[in-house]
Amino acid sequence: MPSLKAGARLLALTLTAGLPTACTLPASAVCLDYVACQAAVDDSVDTSPWDEGGSCWSLPDTARRCDSQCRVALDALRATPDPPAACSP
Repeated sequence: MPSLKAGARLLALTLTAGLPTACTLPASAVCLDYVACQAAVDDSVDTSPWDEGGSCWSLPDTARRCDSQCRVALDALRATPDPPAACSP
């Protein structure tokens, strides 16, 4: 099973490939929660696409996909043994 770190990096590369960088939408609450949780688990993972001002928030369709992916990633981090307090709902 691939590590969460490797999965997060693959997700970041997939989301950022070829996307415009202009920010027009606010980051979703679930993505901000994911960014905080991931930083508490492993702060070497680049979560900038999902953070405020990241590439996820340049287009509505991209924002919806990112929001959905953040939900999945956050659920996975919360399901790990003894997740940090930053991952609590």
